[in-house]
Amino acid sequence: SGAIIPGRSLAKPGKLGGKQISGVLKRTAAGDGFVLPHGVDREHRHAEVFIDSSAMRDAQSGDTVLVEVLSARRGGGRKMGRIV
Repeated sequence: SGAIIPGRSLAKPGKLGGKQISGVLKRTAAGDGFVLPHGVDREHRHAEVFIDSSAMRDAQSGDTVLVEVLSARRGGGRKMGRIV
């Protein structure tokens, strides 16, 4: 797994004031992914943050990443974010 490497982002701050969390990324076959925040049990799926493939940067499954939360919920009930 990789390390957290702070990067410079060109995106605008998130709608929630740019709240950032760290966690472990799991990518899907479609290229999107989900980040489970550190300290959260896998049974609490509602805590996962959805990462669209366009916001993935070069992170891979198993990497520990820093995520900026962009919106409270999406259609499936999960938070959305981007890897910073």
